[in-house]
Amino acid sequence: MKQPKTADAHHGKGKGISIRLLSTTLFLATVLAIVFSLFELDQTMEHAKVLYDLEQERQTCDKAIQEFMAGSDYLTEQIQQFVLSGDKTYMDNYWAEVNTTKSRDKAVEKIIRTNITQEEHNMALASKEESDSLINGEIWAMRMVAESVGLAETAMPPEVAGYRLEASDSALAPEEKQEAAIAYIFGPDYSTAKTTIRSNVNAFRNEISNRYGEEAIRALTKTKDTSVYLVSGIIVFFLFLMLSLICFMRQVVSPLVGFSQNLTQHQEGRPIALKEDGALEIRHFAKAFNTLYAEVEENTKRLARLGYMDYLTDVPNRAKVTEYVHDMINRENYPLGIMIIDIDNFKRFNDTYGHALGDKVLQQVAKAICSVQPTDSGISGRICGEEFVVVSQNANEETLRKTAETILANVRKITAKDVKLDVEEFQITVSVGGMLWQGEQPADFIMLLSKADKALYVSKQTGKNKYTCYK
Repeated sequence: MKQPKTADAHHGKGKGISIRLLSTTLFLATVLAIVFSLFELDQTMEHAKVLYDLEQERQTCDKAIQEFMAGSDYLTEQIQQFVLSGDKTYMDNYWAEVNTTKSRDKAVEKIIRTNITQEEHNMALASKEESDSLINGEIWAMRMVAESVGLAETAMPPEVAGYRLEASDSALAPEEKQEAAIAYIFGPDYSTAKTTIRSNVNAFRNEISNRYGEEAIRALTKTKDTSVYLVSGIIVFFLFLMLSLICFMRQVVSPLVGFSQNLTQHQEGRPIALKEDGALEIRHFAKAFNTLYAEVEENTKRLARLGYMDYLTDVPNRAKVTEYVHDMINRENYPLGIMIIDIDNFKRFNDTYGHALGDKVLQQVAKAICSVQPTDSGISGRICGEEFVVVSQNANEETLRKTAETILANVRKITAKDVKLDVEEFQITVSVGGMLWQGEQPADFIMLLSKADKALYVSKQTGKNKYTCYK
């Protein structure tokens, strides 16, 4: 068989889109799109995390500022209640907050631990110092009221007990001392100091809020930008994917559908011709297929002429032998001898050495059998599988026996080398069954073959590698 011309069917030759190029481009585009999407998604998540952290810090600072003001207001409330009532409990509460609870100190520490600027750090400390600056005046007021109610120094907190009033304050009457303390705590100087503290705290809070607001806007802008890039990249990728899909449909799917439609023509008995269109590989395939199909059609016609020959052993097949026997019967050309030959243990050989070597055995056996019967006085051929048939004209039992013995001997002469088998012990044998037709009617090839087959069965059952004639 001639080989199809494919020298121009290699990739890279010819014009058009290659499936390999299309798939590689699509794969690379997909990888790039995934990498780009992951990168932009990571950036978006990073900006979102920055925004989240900013909000957390803002809330932490705001809460700490509220705690600071609550602590400062609590001290003011306790000193006010003490100077009005003289109840020592309020003074103890005041100093418990200053020395033990320390709400203001803890709040300032929280603020300083957050991510604030140096300027904001200084503002926080300044607010704390402003609040601490009131303590001296509040200690004076506590001492004045403590003496006015006759509280012993041993009952006073250490800070109050250690404070010494000026002579002019000590000379005041108890009622005057309490009135002086009330006048200070509820007076304009103290109120102004409290207002200053609150203003500083509010200024600090505004500074924090403004800065966090600006940073949040920047983070939101970056998040928006990366989100836009991400969406744009996805849109571009899907557009490219759609274009690739359209190209794939036109260059690959559509031609293949056309191939399917063309191939149905073969079932209808019409010749096939694939359209050489589409991607390079599809076109190359169509061209190679058309070439091969043309050669197959040519070979089919040639084989049709050789339809009476066995494809493997190149000897007459069953159809040829059947036609020959029927011709002899119709012409009443008898006596006619028919022998059926079967290779012994052939299935075991195939299972052991494989069908490829089994085919070689069939070829060698066919040669050994068909070389015995002259073509002008009969016919020899393969009827199926490992079975062969020999038909002899003008035969008798003696000539059949001699022919069978020659066949048995020829087959036994086949060597391992003949079948390309590398083994030391090798033996191929056949069993033969024969019958002699002497004009009995009716007769046909099947009937005669069945009688020979019965004789073959006897040969198989009685030891194989032998000949038996049907009686």
